[in-house]
Amino acid sequence: MIATRLRRLLATATPALLFPLLLSVAVGARATELPEESAREEISFDALEHYSLGSLFEARDRLREAIHEYRLALQQTPDNANVYGSLARVHLRLQEAEEAEGAARRALELDPSNREALDVMVDLHLARRDLPAAVETLRQVVASDSTDLQTRIRLAEILERTGDLEGALGELQEASRLSPGLAHVHYRIGSLYSQLGRLEEALDEFDTVVRIDPSFTEALINAATVREMEMNLEGAADLYKRVLELEPENLAVHRRLLRVQLLLDDTERAGETARWILERNPADADVREQYGLLLLRAGDVEGAIQELERVRSESEKRMSVRRHLGRLYWDEEEHERAREAYREALEIDPRFTEGWVSLGYLHAQLDEPAEAAAAFERAVEQTPGRPVLHFLLGVCRNDLGEYESAREAFEESLELRPGNAQAHYGLGVALERLGRTEDAAAALRKVLEIEPENGEALNYLGYMFAERGVHLNEAVELLERAVALEPENGYYLDSLGWAHFQRGEFEKALGYLERATRRSEGDAVILEHFGDVLERLGRSEEAREAWKRALEASPDAEGARRKLGNP
Repeated sequence: MIATRLRRLLATATPALLFPLLLSVAVGARATELPEESAREEISFDALEHYSLGSLFEARDRLREAIHEYRLALQQTPDNANVYGSLARVHLRLQEAEEAEGAARRALELDPSNREALDVMVDLHLARRDLPAAVETLRQVVASDSTDLQTRIRLAEILERTGDLEGALGELQEASRLSPGLAHVHYRIGSLYSQLGRLEEALDEFDTVVRIDPSFTEALINAATVREMEMNLEGAADLYKRVLELEPENLAVHRRLLRVQLLLDDTERAGETARWILERNPADADVREQYGLLLLRAGDVEGAIQELERVRSESEKRMSVRRHLGRLYWDEEEHERAREAYREALEIDPRFTEGWVSLGYLHAQLDEPAEAAAAFERAVEQTPGRPVLHFLLGVCRNDLGEYESAREAFEESLELRPGNAQAHYGLGVALERLGRTEDAAAALRKVLEIEPENGEALNYLGYMFAERGVHLNEAVELLERAVALEPENGYYLDSLGWAHFQRGEFEKALGYLERATRRSEGDAVILEHFGDVLERLGRSEEAREAWKRALEASPDAEGARRKLGNP
């Protein structure tokens, strides 16, 4: 019966099936041991027939029948490790893990070096994600056959997965020693060197791969990547071009090449590469955004806006393109559009500190100090350690007349960055407005210690003294220094004229104030001062004319209104 079934199977078997069958028969024959010669021949033949039938059924994917035959073989030779190993393998193919493990463990009890059983146990460990157990089992295989190349390669793969990169490297190096010139082994070694940060050694391995197989594109790509990491950008570009000679439609490599061309500032070639990519993948937002920036660098502002706006319309959550548009519109002095772009960017990522800073500047340029202050406040909340943000907030608070808050902001800025002349100046302004004249004078004098030729500080301190009628000699000296720096500055001229007025030097005052009115036409304060000095010089009609002009320039000029006798 068995012989008939075996003959039938053999008659239809291919040479590819017969060779493993004959091999298994030989193995099975060696493993059969019986006490008596006559019984050995009879039972050994039956066991071998069942084992052979099992092998044939397994080769034809008739796995249940294979299991049946292997079990019949085991009835004849219950201590045969090879049959248990084959049985374990078939159960594993059927995803019957428990049965596979049982058969494999029995095979290993009989023969600790049984290859089939060890392979099955490795697969079972991997299925359970028990990588250490898989490694231990594979080491057993290597110990039994140190020349087994594939097992070493598999062991290296699992060691890499466990994070033991050095161990994986050692196994692959031994595999390379056993069988030199294997491109894929050198490639894996190069990849491990890269992960270990040993870039020169990685590059040597990738170069070896390319020498062995010039069409090994993965090695070319990795070699290019290493050259990028070493900032050998020209070398990286050359390698990416070699890949594209082999795979001209490889989009990923074209994108890598674009990145390198951008780093090389090779605008022309980068533009060509970007256009090539966009022709094949118009939806690539990264490349289209880069292309827009390339157009901007080439001076094509309209084209850049068109490309960036397309990305903006197609990518609702892309913050970077809104940031670029905000900057671009700002440079083009389209402040409303810039503000809208930054607002959208901040809706996407409220942690975008520079967005809040830019928005604050835009609001300030649009004369919206409250909105500017709110934006700078958000920036301060996110990065409180940046002195410039406290300074900008202080400036806005001063503009809003919130002098106590301004003082706090400037003092915080100075605590983070002592010696900042601009912050001392802003603090001086806030203190002066709070009526703390001496403290304001100290802050402004600090500015002049740092920057002796700071015209704004010279003017503010001198005018503050002149307005209050104190330290008038010092006021004149300060304001003369300011005018010397900017002889045509109408505000400095007015301040110096007013200091002379306060000292009773009306003729001197008149000269400076006349010049001031010519340099700053329409300034109500200067016109009022001009009227005051004319009045003191007895030129009442001219004085009234100056006060009228002050009132026309600013209907809120109460001093001029009062002097004219208007209600």
